[in-house]
Amino acid sequence: MKVRLKEKNNEYEFLTKKDTRFLGVRIPNQKGFWDISIKDGIFESITKSLKHNGGILTPKLADIHVHLDKTGTAKRIGKRAGTLFEAIDLMEKDKVNWNENDIYNRASKALNIAWEQGTGFIRTHIDWTTPEVPIAWHVIKELRVEWRGKIEIQLASLCPLDMLAEEVKKIAKIVKADNAILGGFIFRNFRLREKLKLVFEAAKTNDIELDFHVDEGLDKQANGFDTVIDLVKKFNMKNRVLCSHCCSLSIRENSKVSTVLKMAAETGVGLTCLPTTNLWLQDNAIGKTPRYRGLAPIMEAKDEGIPIMIASDNCEDAFYPFGNYNQISNFSIAVLAAQLDERLWFDSISSIPVNWMGAENNINKGSEANFLWYQANSLDELINKTEYKFEIWQKGRFIK
Repeated sequence: MKVRLKEKNNEYEFLTKKDTRFLGVRIPNQKGFWDISIKDGIFESITKSLKHNGGILTPKLADIHVHLDKTGTAKRIGKRAGTLFEAIDLMEKDKVNWNENDIYNRASKALNIAWEQGTGFIRTHIDWTTPEVPIAWHVIKELRVEWRGKIEIQLASLCPLDMLAEEVKKIAKIVKADNAILGGFIFRNFRLREKLKLVFEAAKTNDIELDFHVDEGLDKQANGFDTVIDLVKKFNMKNRVLCSHCCSLSIRENSKVSTVLKMAAETGVGLTCLPTTNLWLQDNAIGKTPRYRGLAPIMEAKDEGIPIMIASDNCEDAFYPFGNYNQISNFSIAVLAAQLDERLWFDSISSIPVNWMGAENNINKGSEANFLWYQANSLDELINKTEYKFEIWQKGRFIK
């Protein structure tokens, strides 16, 4: 029996329990309207449509840079940081409260919120400040198993570069065994290249990917990004090294920035933009309106061919007291802050980060039908709404 479900200005049909057809939908980054047929959980056909106003059908959202170990601590910390390093100090003081139950409860709440907002993929950075494996690493590994099938979770170590260089052989083996990502914090370190070289050697030896917090400050001398690019080329790690923040690129000389971006594109380095935390902490001083916003030049980077991703970063912690794991909200903030054309950037919160994570998350004929359907007729309408209706579909079935 065919059952028809109609929504205002939208239409899709349940043909059987396993077959569904969406009519006149928009697909981000593709012109026009589309009819999409799903059979046995697979996109069976995607064809141009004469209909319209069928809503927006998108891949599941991806958040490739979050901190599940820190999340939800802002209220008990009580004090707001004015700089990155104040936030680091406040976060360190809060760690006396960290135990398995505390981390599990806060991270579980965050994951549930993210899933309800349509996120299906997350990479979380986990503070790793001593040679010993942190408690949070074990907890998030458990959550990775619990959430499999709803949110695919990747773990990335977040180590101070000085400590990482000393202990990288040991940490890299653990990261490899846990199918995770090796990462570190880089900011004007003494003997930077020497230490980073040890990290790249360990990554190459263990065949693991790298993810760095790089140059998170408004300092023209912060050029760790340049060194990372050079080492990516030296170690032939194209498309295996992701860099986040790169705030100093926003104030360095244009000619130097242009050269660096070209090199990054040639070597296959990815770049993550984190608008909320960077807008909050960069050029932050009491009683002064910020002049410098700390956003990396992502439009210029994209024009060079660098994969750009937009992510939540910190949510309700010492680094950013707000945030709600809503990637549509983060996307909207990025569009506003960087003056982006929203029609050209939706893949920065969907297919690009998922592909970088080694998964598949595209709306293509023959692909598994995992997607979101929004009751909106364009991305600008979606961004402009304070509330919007959407559905989560998994393997061709409506689940929420």
